[in-house]
Amino acid sequence: MHFFLLMLKKLIRESFFNPALHFLPLFVFLVVEENSGTGRAWVYSLPVLILVGGYINHFYHSVLKWYLAGSGFFFMVALTATLLKQQFPASIIQPLYTEIILMVVLLVLYMLKGKMLRWVSSFTNKSLSMINNVSEMVRYSVIIIVSTAIYVHLYFMISMKTFDQKEESLQFLQQLYHAVLLLLGVYQTIRVFAVRHKLMQEEWWPIVNSTGSQIGSIHYQNSLWIEPQKYMHPVARLVVLEGTRILLHQNTYESSNKVQQWDSALGAHIKYGESPEDAVRRAAVDFYGSDDVKPVFLTNYIIENSCEFQYVHLFVTGKMAIERINPAHTLRLKWWTLGQICEELESGIFTENFCKEFELLMRTGLIDEGSCTCDCSLRDAILPGKTLA
Repeated sequence: MHFFLLMLKKLIRESFFNPALHFLPLFVFLVVEENSGTGRAWVYSLPVLILVGGYINHFYHSVLKWYLAGSGFFFMVALTATLLKQQFPASIIQPLYTEIILMVVLLVLYMLKGKMLRWVSSFTNKSLSMINNVSEMVRYSVIIIVSTAIYVHLYFMISMKTFDQKEESLQFLQQLYHAVLLLLGVYQTIRVFAVRHKLMQEEWWPIVNSTGSQIGSIHYQNSLWIEPQKYMHPVARLVVLEGTRILLHQNTYESSNKVQQWDSALGAHIKYGESPEDAVRRAAVDFYGSDDVKPVFLTNYIIENSCEFQYVHLFVTGKMAIERINPAHTLRLKWWTLGQICEELESGIFTENFCKEFELLMRTGLIDEGSCTCDCSLRDAILPGKTLA
């Protein structure tokens, strides 16, 4: 488990990368340029660009390409500002070339944020979700745009006036702007560490391929509701059998056809670093208040729903203890006979997962196809506090 915690920390660091590192070389260029000229700005900023790249390559290797793309942003702003100062050295806006170009470039990138996400995702590690990184970069860029716009506006206002302390005022404004950039970088770094700590407490799901091999991980909310593409996640499910009967629970949520459907006894997404068997036991505690269950692996299958692909690890058992029924997951719990299931199979009251599992169970011959002699009815429910055996 310690190994998986380390892997999860690495995944979270790479999935929530600090955007201030993208801007650091440019901020060094901007500050040195204001105080020592463009030549020294290049001398100081290029080593920073390389050092930050080396740091990212060592600690955040999967997002190195993302940083290299950000380096292109640095060269775009710095080179354009340098050329403008060489071509138009006497312009009234000469002291603000870098800041104005910075705003323009960030505004363009902001308007193209959707395309930027697709572009970045096309060349970064396919197992790594980049939506957090792009979203955080956009959020931080908006703050930089606003701060820089205020600085440029105040600089123009002061430049247009005539008074004795004009140069000192402009110099103080520059220093204040640089201090704001520093504070924004510190704030962003603190924010990133706080968000990473929070993400460590939340649920991450593995991403698997068609053979069930893990190829990455993603925060469950991003996978289900934010990212446009569907990922394949491993799921553990358990069927409880007894002769001609199968234990089913009725879901608390409505399906697309407004029906609260019946499903196998329990199921759960497998968390990052968790085994399918552990997922079954965790779900048994969550659903029924007891981990007294002995799952036996049956088979794997793949199924698609509106949010994801599921690589299902299907287990069966003939015994499961029930201490309570969790109302968050289950409205009713009932033994269904083979005849009852076949009669309602096309009615839409069963989940697609269960329909697939019922087909697999019939193929394996695990269900006794003899007639049912009990007097159970379709709506009979199992009371909690009973061991099913």
